[in-house]
Amino acid sequence: MHYRYIKWIQDLKSILLEWNNRCNHLRFGYSDILQYYTDYLKIMDLAECIGESDNVMSLDNIKSFKDSFERNYEVIAKYLIKEVSTDHGIECCNTLYLLKQYDIVIPKDLEVSKLFFPGEKIPSDNKVVKAPFFSEKPMFINISDQLTLNELQKLLACTEKFLAPISEHLDMLAYFKVNGSILFEKHLLKNLEIKKKKAPDDSSMNQLIAATEVTDMRMEQILVGTATYNEIIIEDEGIVQNLDIDKEFFVLKQFKKYSVYQSTGLDGIKCMLELIQYIPHIDYIKKLCNQYETMAHYLYDEALEELFEIAEKHDDCSQLNATIAKQDHAILKKNLQCNNQSSLKRLNIFRAVSNSFAFYKFLRENKFYGSEGQHNFLKQYELITAQLMHEEYNEQVLNHLRIGFQIMYPFLNPEISFFWLMDEIMKQDHTDEFSQLDTVNFNITLIRLWFSRAEVSENTCDVSTRVVTILSFIHSIRI
Repeated sequence: MHYRYIKWIQDLKSILLEWNNRCNHLRFGYSDILQYYTDYLKIMDLAECIGESDNVMSLDNIKSFKDSFERNYEVIAKYLIKEVSTDHGIECCNTLYLLKQYDIVIPKDLEVSKLFFPGEKIPSDNKVVKAPFFSEKPMFINISDQLTLNELQKLLACTEKFLAPISEHLDMLAYFKVNGSILFEKHLLKNLEIKKKKAPDDSSMNQLIAATEVTDMRMEQILVGTATYNEIIIEDEGIVQNLDIDKEFFVLKQFKKYSVYQSTGLDGIKCMLELIQYIPHIDYIKKLCNQYETMAHYLYDEALEELFEIAEKHDDCSQLNATIAKQDHAILKKNLQCNNQSSLKRLNIFRAVSNSFAFYKFLRENKFYGSEGQHNFLKQYELITAQLMHEEYNEQVLNHLRIGFQIMYPFLNPEISFFWLMDEIMKQDHTDEFSQLDTVNFNITLIRLWFSRAEVSENTCDVSTRVVTILSFIHSIRI
């Protein structure tokens, strides 16, 4: 019994010495220090029993180690997590994942850490510590369960060394990526492509830094209004046509670095880009005037002639500047009755109608125009709908046919002015790509068959009604 007691004392001394040794070399994990902190009083009682209280870490030391762990967690988390302001509030961006999008190779030493975002399942066998500075958001940084304070400090050093060169650009990259800026992304990728060609031997990190700096300068030029059209489109005219200009410029102005600018030149740049978005629609209007007989007289409309002149003038946009753009943009908005991006989307109707000649021809042949024609179309449409009830495919075609007729109707009347036509278009609820017309055009042969049957059925009903009327009259005479 005496031997076992001595052995127990020796083991306890060894444990205390081992802990002191681990503390001196920072070879303990976060959970270890928390457990030691929790059991401190018990450990001290045992140590005092064997006269080894001097070998027990003080509470101040334990707290110092705990604070050191959390400070390291916090600094690492600040490097790896970027807070981004969006329309929906604050969102977070994983820095390492962001850099991977631009072909940056992440050092293996950094792969020991992982970020867990809201909704992700956290493995139960991994120790997860909530990033201390995110007090209200469920954002966690996971550090390997075997990582000691010494290793954590090395991880921090590795993180700082890897991210330090690009650290001043991380907020910008994260902001525009999370906010989905197409303009920034297109410019960044183009500049990155140029840097890779000019300096192929440079590191991917240095190439990205250089590309980001050039992109930053270009965004500033756009903001103050000094960027030219060619500088904005970066050899890709398609970038303008697919751009939500209001959203892009809102995101641009909200970036904290650019908030110091007055952005007075941005209106001119916006007019320039919107002007280019109008041009293809004007081309489709001219095509329709030459394609559809009911629109031929628009070729002599003063407002439309003015639009044609502007479109022709800006066929080559290389010399376009903000001053000229503002003047012509104002004329386009007035003549096309466009007040915002939503009304601009309605102009897609001209492309859709231009590709719907078969449907246009069908409506004209059957005289489905004017108030009487509209009445006849709806009457036959209701008859067809009743005949084809409960047929799923036909029901979809019929639904699109009704909408397609509403879209096409303003183009059927040769007596209306261009101003009235635009007024009718802007009143329509359809602001999408007018895909209903695609369905109608694809099924135009079937639609013709439906209406020919409906006309026969309607005529048969009329004949039957007349026969009954005549027979009733003859019967009344006989009586």
